[in-house]
Amino acid sequence: MKMKNEEIDMNIFRDLLNRLINDNKITFSFYNNSLLDLDLLQICYNKTNDTIELEFRDVMGEYLEELKKIMKK
Repeated sequence: MKMKNEEIDMNIFRDLLNRLINDNKITFSFYNNSLLDLDLLQICYNKTNDTIELEFRDVMGEYLEELKKIMKK
């Protein structure tokens, strides 16, 4: 990413985004389910793509896996 012929340090954005999330200035939730929040696992800078990647925990998937195990018993 370039802005006015200057390189943008994506690490600064990653750190700022992480701080904002930790300070509850940015929150994530599913648009159609107010009962579930997205649990952020990690934020990292991908140098190859020059992107910031957000990885979330699959809470619903974990619930479904637990339910499958219970149903098998």
